[in-house]
Amino acid sequence: MASATSIANGALIKLGQDLINAITDTNSKAARICNERLPNARQVVLNSAPFNGSVKRVTLASTVNTPEFFYTNEFQLPSDCLTLITVEPQYKDTDYALEGDKILYSGTELNIIYVADIANDYNKVDPLVQEAISAYLAKDIAYIITNDNQTANRMEEIYERTLRKAISRNNKQLKRLTFEGTDWLDARLVGGYPSTYPKVN
Repeated sequence: MASATSIANGALIKLGQDLINAITDTNSKAARICNERLPNARQVVLNSAPFNGSVKRVTLASTVNTPEFFYTNEFQLPSDCLTLITVEPQYKDTDYALEGDKILYSGTELNIIYVADIANDYNKVDPLVQEAISAYLAKDIAYIITNDNQTANRMEEIYERTLRKAISRNNKQLKRLTFEGTDWLDARLVGGYPSTYPKVN
C-alpha cells in the first residue's frame, strides 16, 4: 500500500540515498525535506492531467454573497479542488466565471467536475501516478540532498518520462478522450463536456 513515506522513499531511492522509517521523523534531515516538499510534488503532478482517482463531481449550492454585476450568484469551490475541469449542464457551455476560489453563475445550483487533491491517500491513483509523484519529489529535492546539478538534471528527465507514461495509461482508461477544448489548459479554463476529459499528450 502506498503511503507518504513510501512515496518519499521512492524519491530517495532515485537519489541513491538511505531510506527513512517515517516521513514524520523530525530527527532525519531527508524526512524533514520530503515532508515539506511532498504536498507540492503531489499537487503539481495531479494538476498535470485529469488522472483517474483524482477527479470528482459535485453539486454546489450558492453562497449568501451576490456578485457586484452580471452574475446573480456565487459558489464556493470545494476545499480539495486543485483545478476546475468543467461545469454542467452536459453538452452545453455554461456561462460562468471562475474568480479565485469562487465561481460566479446565474443559477441557484451548479454541477462541477474538478481535479481534487488526494491528500495522503495515494492508493486512489494508479501506481504510475504514484511513481510520477516520487519522481517529481526527487527532482525537486535533488540538489539540496546531493548538492549535484547533474543528479538534478537526471531527475528532471526521469520525471518527464514517468509523467508521460502515467498520462498515456490514464488516457487509455478513459471512455472518451475528446473535449471541446482539446488542450488541457484551455479546456479547464473555458469549460467543456462534463462526461469527457481532455487528452493530454
